[in-house]
Amino acid sequence: MKEIKSFWPMQEVFLDPTACIDNEIPENITLNLKAAVNFKIDGKELKVITEIFASLTKDNQQYGNLRFVNISIYDTGKRNISKNRIKKVKEEKIKELLSFLPIYLIKAQLFVEKVEVEEENPPQKLK
Repeated sequence: MKEIKSFWPMQEVFLDPTACIDNEIPENITLNLKAAVNFKIDGKELKVITEIFASLTKDNQQYGNLRFVNISIYDTGKRNISKNRIKKVKEEKIKELLSFLPIYLIKAQLFVEKVEVEEENPPQKLK
C-alpha cells in the first residue's frame, strides 16, 4: 500500500486565556490523546480521515484542547484492506503529529512532560 497524498486541513490549539494572563499554566503538563479513524475504499484508493483530539492537563486541571485532522489517500493495488492496516495508519499519523506538535505548543509556552494515548473505537467505514 503506497501513500499518494497526506495533509492536515485542520490544526487547532485552544488555551484557557485566563490561565495564560495569570501565568497559571504549569511547565510540565500531560497531553491526553484520543484518535478516531474513518475510512472509505474507492476502487483502488483508500481514503483515511484521522481525527486526533487532546487535552492539556495537570493535577486534574485542564488548560487547553487540541484538535488535528489528517486526510490520507493510499493506492491499495489489488490488496484487500484490513482494519488492522487502518489502525496502523492511525498510529503513524499520531507519531507524525507528535513530531511537529512541539512547535505549536512551544509558541503557546506549553511544555509537555508526558503523553498518554487512550484507546478509541475501531475504525469506521464511511458510505
